[in-house]
Amino acid sequence: MEDIGIRILFPTFAEGVGFETWPETRRNKRRLETVVRPGSKLVTMSNFGVPASAHAYIDQFMTALIALFDSSRSGGPTEMVVEGLDDIEIRSNGALEELIQVKSHLAGSNLTDRSADLWKTIRVWCELYRSGQLDIGATNLVLLTTQKAAPGSACAALKRTERKVDEALAKLNAIAGEATATNAQGYAAFLKLSSAERRQLLTSVLVADGSSQGAALEEQLRARLEYSVFRGEQLEHALSEIVGWWIRRVASNLRNADDAIQASELRDTVRSIMNNLRREALPVSKEIQAYTRGFDTDDEAFLFIRQLRLVTDSENLVLIALHDYLRCEQQVSLWLRDSLLFADDGERYANDLRDSWRFLFEAMRAAHAEVDNIDLLRKAGLALFMEVMKQDRAIKPECRESFIMRGSYHRLANELLVGWHAHYQDLLACPRR
Repeated sequence: MEDIGIRILFPTFAEGVGFETWPETRRNKRRLETVVRPGSKLVTMSNFGVPASAHAYIDQFMTALIALFDSSRSGGPTEMVVEGLDDIEIRSNGALEELIQVKSHLAGSNLTDRSADLWKTIRVWCELYRSGQLDIGATNLVLLTTQKAAPGSACAALKRTERKVDEALAKLNAIAGEATATNAQGYAAFLKLSSAERRQLLTSVLVADGSSQGAALEEQLRARLEYSVFRGEQLEHALSEIVGWWIRRVASNLRNADDAIQASELRDTVRSIMNNLRREALPVSKEIQAYTRGFDTDDEAFLFIRQLRLVTDSENLVLIALHDYLRCEQQVSLWLRDSLLFADDGERYANDLRDSWRFLFEAMRAAHAEVDNIDLLRKAGLALFMEVMKQDRAIKPECRESFIMRGSYHRLANELLVGWHAHYQDLLACPRR
């Protein structure tokens, strides 16, 4: 699967967010790979290939999320596997309930009774049945396609309304008996079933034609989030968070097919986002929270790094400070982008931090007013730094991630609005503030 960069899939790395300040994260691409279990003799989608084009995979990805969203509303123990027995596999109470084949085409076209999409799908289901992995009498089999079923076709007879299963069976029996290499494997798989089994199969089949794709799928997801009481800027933030969670969760499922995605996980994620959007809280990106990288020589240009060098030789402390600063910068930019934090909120928080620092700084400076020993002044500055970094001053009552406070202090230190060495302003040749 080639790398793809699509806004809805990767909103955290969208243009304008500010990750360009981190050299190693100058990208808007992620890789999702289907991992096939070695030595598996089960019939899986790896036997039939996955969508080759990016748009088809994205449609499948979004369709699966919407399907889980709809299943989660029932409150039951529903679970999903992506690229398991089929493109989308839905189970309830441990039993296979529905298989969904997703077919996406950019150009408008008809789904005919000789379409490769139809017969490849039939082959998948027939082979699953013959292998004992599918009960065709107890499982809904859905062909979800952006194409339109041709009028008068067997495909049209298998739609939700005006179903004519016997008519569809007669048409497909006749086509499968044709001596042609086109769709030969699908024809053969279908004819290996008995007449009764073929009828039972088609009774369970639903052709859902003219399905949405691309931006329309995004709007469907947005509508479901609106139903969950998200509005305005909160809706866009929730959309970004849900899709970000879905990327990580599907990637985990692709690596381990036994790690089925529970509908309860989606419900919990939505509740968590709702709780984080309360006035007392701010959502913290897990990707930003987990960010780490090595030290670069260019980082020495940061004033907050130069400030730390005045009081410590510890490279570990400097690296931690760098991580806190970068993570805080990026998280604040996301809050501002999503209108979850306003400039005056940030200013009030910065003033609160600076007021707390000022008392401790002036006390330290007064205690060392007559001291000119370089080592003692460095030790006093390091002690001040450690005391300030151990504070518990949250930007919001329910947003207590410590890197936000520490990173905010480093942002102030980078502007020389706070410092650690008693004479930092003189040593860094800056005007007193």
